[in-house]
Amino acid sequence: GAPVAVKSVASKVSEPAPGVGLGVPGRAVGGAVSARGMSCRLAGGEATPRGVANLAACNGDVVTEIPAARWTVDPTVVDNETILKRTRYGAFMKGLELFDNAHFSVSPSEAAAMDPQQRMMLESSYEALHASSISRVELLGSVTGMFVGIAANDWTDVIKASPMARSVYAATGSSHSIAAGRLPFVLGLQGPCCSYDTACS
Repeated sequence: GAPVAVKSVASKVSEPAPGVGLGVPGRAVGGAVSARGMSCRLAGGEATPRGVANLAACNGDVVTEIPAARWTVDPTVVDNETILKRTRYGAFMKGLELFDNAHFSVSPSEAAAMDPQQRMMLESSYEALHASSISRVELLGSVTGMFVGIAANDWTDVIKASPMARSVYAATGSSHSIAAGRLPFVLGLQGPCCSYDTACS
């Protein structure tokens, strides 16, 4: 006969779907909203909410000259008109290559093809969870949602121009829909997960 899992799924699919009522009032009624845990990452290496607040209060500037290591030094290329038109300044994230893939059950091959935004989202979300004092055990199997605001998809161009373009993880590594499902997968969340294109927010 068919394996038990297949029989179980088949029986659920053949059952009529019950009516679903959200039971959500038309407008919010009372109740307070709180942020129990926060995390952030900012160019220049600032990675604490207090540090970001201090930077903003002091009119800090995280824009710097582009590091020399990012420029091509080959004289035959430097004379190229497109390089001469490039900007000299940018805001650069630090340590994006430092990702604990094993902690998030991501294989080294998948991590190599993953958009740095997705890696940073996993780490920052977990930091916020840790700061909230909510444990992974409490969340396992809970109806907890994950809603991600995400926009730029530059990683697609980067990966297309590299040997990683042939990786089976190239598509998922730059997909915004996959980004929203990464933390729910790691934490065993059973609620909705959705990515929203925030454009330039």
